[in-house]
Amino acid sequence: MAGEQQAETNATAQHFRTENERLQKEMAELQHTISGLKTEVSRLESLEDNNRSLQEQLGRHADRLSEAHALARRYEERIQVLKNELNEKTIELNGKLDKSVTKNLLISCMKLPPSKRPDAFRSLGSVLNFTAEDYNLLGFDEPVATNWKDLFWRPGTPNNRENPKSEHSFVEMLASFLEKESAPPTQIRLPTDYLRANSTSGGIMKPGTTEVVPDAQRERMHSISSVQHRQNEQSAVVPASLPQRKPSPFKNPLLSGLSSIKPSSDVL
Repeated sequence: MAGEQQAETNATAQHFRTENERLQKEMAELQHTISGLKTEVSRLESLEDNNRSLQEQLGRHADRLSEAHALARRYEERIQVLKNELNEKTIELNGKLDKSVTKNLLISCMKLPPSKRPDAFRSLGSVLNFTAEDYNLLGFDEPVATNWKDLFWRPGTPNNRENPKSEHSFVEMLASFLEKESAPPTQIRLPTDYLRANSTSGGIMKPGTTEVVPDAQRERMHSISSVQHRQNEQSAVVPASLPQRKPSPFKNPLLSGLSSIKPSSDVL
């Protein structure tokens, strides 16, 4: 009996020891799990704090953004009001033309040299809101005459300085031409032997014929010969290589300052 009770007690004690070891292992595993859960809880709490901070920042930024939108709307309204006022003032100023100021501006522009007038008129046009067509009507696309030669020759026509074949200057040829024009006409006289041989009763014989030329016809032939002789002398004065130049028309007499002068037909 005692041996059986001892064996049963040992078996029960072994069972409790085994159960205790199992429970100890389970407790260690649970403690490890609890430690992991605590770490996870700490991480989640940190994330929650960060999320809460970000939400607060987002709220503040949203408030600032709404304030910025409201401020931008107020600025836009103010800008629109200022634009309307500017348009009204511009219309009012355009409707009021100060005659004295305009007169002084025009007089100042006209007093400038011809080469500086385009810049002055462009400045005046910027104030008066000139368009490109207005500038074209003023003739700003035309070249400005800087000397008297630009009034008689086109810009693309070569002048005497560019012609290497010209041996005389324009002044020399003009002086020679005026000298020839002012000189009395040269009388062409036939030899006396020819007149004596062909004269018959107040007339002369035509060369190569037996027809007698009357005195009136003889005088007319003499005047025609004199004119032809003068034309030959004048053509010998002007070299053949000198190109004929035409006057260059300028649409804008205000800019050139010289285009209103018409050249004399005697000089040309």
